Amino acid sequence: MPPSHAPENEASRMIFLEYQSRAEMGDALSQFALGNCYYHGTVVDKDFAEAVKWFRKAAEQNLTEAQFILGRCYANGEGVAKDYTEAVKWFREAIEQNYPTAQNSLVSCFSRGQELQNLYREAIEFFQKAGAENCAEAQFALGLCYILGKGVEKNYTEAIKFYRQAAQQNLAEAELHLGSCFFYGTGVERNYAEAYAWFCLAASNPQGTDDDRRMAKEKRDFSETRIPVRKP
Repeated sequence: MPPSHAPENEASRMIFLEYQSRAEMGDALSQFALGNCYYHGTVVDKDFAEAVKWFRKAAEQNLTEAQFILGRCYANGEGVAKDYTEAVKWFREAIEQNYPTAQNSLVSCFSRGQELQNLYREAIEFFQKAGAENCAEAQFALGLCYILGKGVEKNYTEAIKFYRQAAQQNLAEAELHLGSCFFYGTGVERNYAEAYAWFCLAASNPQGTDDDRRMAKEKRDFSETRIPVRKP
């Protein structure tokens, strides 16, 4: 007969009830802990909407971790409708309280949130500050802005500079984009060997997405066929 886990379950339930009691009295740490219980399905069933409710209460009391998680919920559409503008708001709150993890998330929001296009100039200022602090994601985002002319005038030379800074920190997206610039001759002289080298790095980068690695492999193989063969 398998051992009973009743004592363990009872202890977890009692902790949950303690969190709940303290949260209802306004304790921010307990509100955050209660939100995590609902978010992860600990003791209770998963309920993202209920988790967001308690994360918000804690975030409004300036609990940094809650501000970050609430921003992430808005960015991912967990428990609330996806809203990059609201996500940016809470990531900024966390950053202002020196929560560095929120910085990368804020960069991602500015890079992907279509409704934030009217804030690109403001985003550029943030990217420049974060990029100067060697945030690879911010450096890559700056490169994109210069390639697309978002918030700044198009400048392929500047784009290459920031792509290279990010790629030298092993950011897979930057390696892939930098390789493409060398392949097509965007902002640099076309160089298939250089493109091949960056595609190789992106294709084997474990931090990249499956789609990025697949695309990098395809471009790597194609660029290899374009490298001139040296005559003996």
